[in-house]
Amino acid sequence: MSARRALLLLFFAAQVLAVGYGLTVPEQHFNWVPYDELSVYELAAAGPAGPLSETQIYRRYLRPARGRENRSIHNLIHLIECREAAAPADSVTVRLTYSRNGQPRQTLLLPRR
Repeated sequence: MSARRALLLLFFAAQVLAVGYGLTVPEQHFNWVPYDELSVYELAAAGPAGPLSETQIYRRYLRPARGRENRSIHNLIHLIECREAAAPADSVTVRLTYSRNGQPRQTLLLPRR
């Protein structure tokens, strides 16, 4: 077997393993797993100084206050939790209301304490 063929087989084996891993975790970041979930969400955040505006929410999370998540909603939850863990001094409570694949709406308070 040539080195080129061995590298090609190794590359495709790594892809298959990555897809298998991506199917077992709630966050589906950048992998080849098909997006089988569509979530519509609304973010509301409040800190010690009061509620954050839609512009402040966008600046803080780089996501609009209302929008659509084409991947798993856990990607957005992970993003919010990481942002809040990075800046614990300005404690902000986020209310995430979302609906996955047209199912009933759910509300989640973040960060989870």
